[in-house]
Amino acid sequence: MISKAFIISIFFTLVFNISFYSQKNILDSLLNNLPIEQKKLLDNKDLYRLQIIYTKISYSQNDSVRFEDYYFNYSDTLYNYPASMVKLPASIVSIKKTEVLNNPEIDWNNKIIFDSLFCQKAMTTDSIGLPYYPHLQKWIKRMCIISDNDAYTHTYDYINCRTFHQWLKEWGFENARISHKFISKCINDSTYYTPTMYILNKENDTIYIQHQDSMCKFSKLEKNYSIGYTIKKIKKKRRTIRIKMPKTFIHHNDWTLAYSHQLMKYLVFDNYLKKLSLYFYHRDSLIKYLGAYPREYAELLVDTNAYYDTWKKFFIYEGKYKSIQHDTLRSINIIGRAYGFLSETAYIVDFKNKIDFLLSASIYVNPDNLMNGKYDYETAYCLFYQISRLIYEYEKKQPPKASSQFQYYEKLFTKNN
Repeated sequence: MISKAFIISIFFTLVFNISFYSQKNILDSLLNNLPIEQKKLLDNKDLYRLQIIYTKISYSQNDSVRFEDYYFNYSDTLYNYPASMVKLPASIVSIKKTEVLNNPEIDWNNKIIFDSLFCQKAMTTDSIGLPYYPHLQKWIKRMCIISDNDAYTHTYDYINCRTFHQWLKEWGFENARISHKFISKCINDSTYYTPTMYILNKENDTIYIQHQDSMCKFSKLEKNYSIGYTIKKIKKKRRTIRIKMPKTFIHHNDWTLAYSHQLMKYLVFDNYLKKLSLYFYHRDSLIKYLGAYPREYAELLVDTNAYYDTWKKFFIYEGKYKSIQHDTLRSINIIGRAYGFLSETAYIVDFKNKIDFLLSASIYVNPDNLMNGKYDYETAYCLFYQISRLIYEYEKKQPPKASSQFQYYEKLFTKNN
């Protein structure tokens, strides 16, 4: 005789499976509506190393939040080079480090200086952007708004490798490996070390010292880090021989798309999830920087013809609109672009139509697999645009959302900087 408990367990298993596959099919169904050229990329998803994550967000009457995550071709073991995507965890960890120092004399506007180390020169001044001295808030602005690499290096040195990964592990990102700074003139292991750092007060007295530190040690992950090729030129007698060499990312950063997606969720919904527990001012400022247009921050002192409104916003805008005039929609995002890889993670919110969702995608657009700087990024931009627009139009047809989230972020982006 079949027991009642067995029947109940079968029932709940069926309900779970139906729910799982219906959730799984939402993203698949939307992607089926892509134009033919973009569908070709999906049909060759493994060749393009294409990964997509979409989170549908809903709110209850008491304003609690619920997430439904959908994946296309995602795998934790597939390596896609994150490039500047690591600037999001760097920004958040550097803020958290500042907060837990618990020193009333220290905030993100203190002057910070570094000793020299290997190929890095000592840093005592910073004349790039206002105000003209080195400090954390300026570096975070430059990372989030214009994806500045030097700002990332300074921020990384401020955190140091060990502290960086202690916080990432605390937040559940156990397999993250962010040990590589973006310093083109540094080679081999020289980029993995951090110099001695000094935090100064208003009188230029040292109030905090962080000593030089060595690189972190990481356990080996089961991934294939060999992707594409480089050409090495070797002189042999009177001839120059070109040798095809496999490109390996084993010594580069490893920060998965799912990690980026989850961290953005933690940041934007910190008041609900209380995972990061950042000070409100720090969290709101960081979100504003991620969603900002360079022209909104004159203190960056950048050419807004080169750094136009959507130059790093490929979801929704395809990176092609020079100016956003009537803006009730913001893409609070981070991107990574290098070696033929393009990645983006964004919280997209439309204040007027009460729409919001999280979206992440990563793709490899290097047709001949040769790492020579010639990559088909335009194809990637178009795909990201089409995917985000399909999801946006789908969200637009859903029942209206009622949440204080929309009013909160509308005020955040409309009040003075």
